[in-house]
Amino acid sequence: MDFVTVRELRTRTAEVQARLASGDVVLTSNGRPTALLTRVEEGELEELVREVRLARARMQLRRMQAAARESGADALQMADIDAEVTAVRRERRARDQ
Repeated sequence: MDFVTVRELRTRTAEVQARLASGDVVLTSNGRPTALLTRVEEGELEELVREVRLARARMQLRRMQAAARESGADALQMADIDAEVTAVRRERRARDQ
């Protein structure tokens, strides 16, 4: 995978665009990745955006499942979940009054 700084993108846009032909490019700022540049074929933008959003949602779901396993929340019964929701709602109502 190719990495390009924000500054390089600004000063060498045509070169970076040409590099996209051979694969994805990671845009970095202060040494940290900030964006993924990928080539898009005409007519596939909406489908590609949908797929990227779906992939992000799947990643987030896996993180949430892992956090639930670590905290033990994955073993809660529905009655325990309902009790927790009720308690949080009571706390919010009391705080908001």
